[in-house]
This record gives sequence, C-alpha cells and structure tokens, in this order.
Amino acid sequence: MKKSKKSVKKTTLSESDISIEDETIRVQSIEVSKKDRILSKKNAIPLTAIFVSLCTLFLTVYQFYKIRVHNELSVKPKVQFSFLDAHGKNKSNFLVKVKNKGIGPAIIDDMSFIFSDGQVYTTSKMQANFWTEIFAKLNIPHSMQYNNITYFSFEPNSAISANEEVIILQITSDSISMANYINKLAMPFIKTKIKVDYHSMYNERFSDSIVVINELKVIEYY
Repeated sequence: MKKSKKSVKKTTLSESDISIEDETIRVQSIEVSKKDRILSKKNAIPLTAIFVSLCTLFLTVYQFYKIRVHNELSVKPKVQFSFLDAHGKNKSNFLVKVKNKGIGPAIIDDMSFIFSDGQVYTTSKMQANFWTEIFAKLNIPHSMQYNNITYFSFEPNSAISANEEVIILQITSDSISMANYINKLAMPFIKTKIKVDYHSMYNERFSDSIVVINELKVIEYY
C-alpha cells in the first residue's frame, strides 16, 4: 500500500505586498497621530480657560484684600494715655488723660482700674458706680471725692473720636493741706493701673494702659 503524501503549500509575500502593508501601517499611524493632536488641541482650550479663570480669581481676591487692608488702616484708632503732674508752693494737681491719636473712632469694650493688690474693677460690671467704688476701696474721704476729684469713665460701646482727648481722672489740692493731698489723695494711687480695651470699626482689638505712680512727671510749676 502506498502512503499518500500531503503537499504543504508555502505562501510567501512578495516585496510589493510587504510595501503595501508597511504603507498601510504608516498611514494608520499618521491618522492616529492626527487624532491625538486634534484631541490635544481640544483639551488645551478648556485647560487654558481654567488657568485664565484661576488667575482672574486670584487677582480679584488679592484686590479685595488690598482694599480691605487700606480701609482698615484708614479707620484704625490709636488710644494713648498721658499723665500730668504739676506742683507749686501751695497747690498741686495731677491728671490722667486719654487721647485717640488714630484716624478712626475707638469703640470701647471696657475700662478697668487695677489695684496694687491685683483686684480689678471694670465699667462693664460697675457701670455708674465705677469711680465711687474705687474711691471707697482707696479710703478717700467723701468730701475730697466731691471737692478735689474730677473723673470720667468710658461705658462699653461708647466711642472716642479721632483726635479726641478726655481727662478721666484729675486730683487737685484746692482747699486742703498739702499733707492731706499727698497722704489721702495721691498716695492711694501708688502702683494702681488704668486700662482701656477697645476695637476698630473692623473689629480689630487693642488696649492701652497706664501705671499711675510710674508715670508721675513734674512738667509744670506755678
């Protein structure tokens, strides 16, 4: 019996076929590349718009910030204490003043009197009795309170206008001996402190204070 042999047909690509296939691949690659470029351009447009929008937003926010800073500075208060201590042969006088040296109103939060023992009296709690309670604790006689002391207190939410100056405490030796003035009026205020807390129209918080005895200065004689 004869065995049949199966013939195997080998197919080979001609050079022209290979050339056509390469050209097809190249054309497809070009088309894909063109599509990628088109997509890149399409994506670049919204990305550019987003970048421009962010830049605009940043500039707007920064501009508002600069305007706010300018406005805050244009109404910023600056409350400062000053002290006058004047002595003569038969008369003495000292006073504590407060002045707003800023360019905007100072809105008062509280005014405090701090004793040498650390106890604190405030206008927010004492209100109209602020100074009378202080004088009582300092053992200042009633007659001297009425005849030799002038005082003023700032209630919460009151205001000190720009360049306004207020005398908050004045003590004179009128109609009393110098010994009584020194011992019963001046000496009780040693190491005491007066403080004012306030804020601006933009709610910035500030404070200023004066230690009475440490600020004694003889600046006038009469």
